[in-house]
Amino acid sequence: MTQSALSDLPHHQGLFNLSKTPAQLAVVASKSAPAAPAAPVPTPKTSAPTTNLAAKPTLTSVGGSSQVQPKPIAALRRAPEAAAPISRGRYLKTLEHLAKTEEARSIGQIVAQVRAREVEQAVQLAARARARYLACVVDLGANRAPISRNNIEELAALRKAHEELTEGIDALTSAIREGLIDIVGVGE
Repeated sequence: MTQSALSDLPHHQGLFNLSKTPAQLAVVASKSAPAAPAAPVPTPKTSAPTTNLAAKPTLTSVGGSSQVQPKPIAALRRAPEAAAPISRGRYLKTLEHLAKTEEARSIGQIVAQVRAREVEQAVQLAARARARYLACVVDLGANRAPISRNNIEELAALRKAHEELTEGIDALTSAIREGLIDIVGVGE
């Protein structure tokens, strides 16, 4: 408001004038305010519950003087009642659901499109790995010479490749069965 707009108000006596000191404002406020009652007005007590959880200071006498002592800190930290914990079985079901959801989301992001031909090529690769492993076992058996360290390392590498590819094909088949991977051109 402008100063002229404030002067048009009939009850305005300089309460909004910021140039006055606090003492001057108190004098102006006391002139415009009605007289205070001589005795304190008792406040009615209600039985409504209070929601204010702040600690109220109490007067205690310590060493002959009255001092305000706050309530213990534990009284200040009243937490709302916590929800009842869920059961272990319910938590495990929730965890399983979360694992399946995250697995489906991750597979969907990483394994974008799979063609039937790609799956068939992976199966053929696993079959060739098994055939090489078995051929190495037969060759070692046919050889009458003692088995060398190199023979063992080659056999171990072929076995590991065969086992890993077999596990991979099993996991791929399972994911296709569960609907986590869609094969292009293959319906439900």
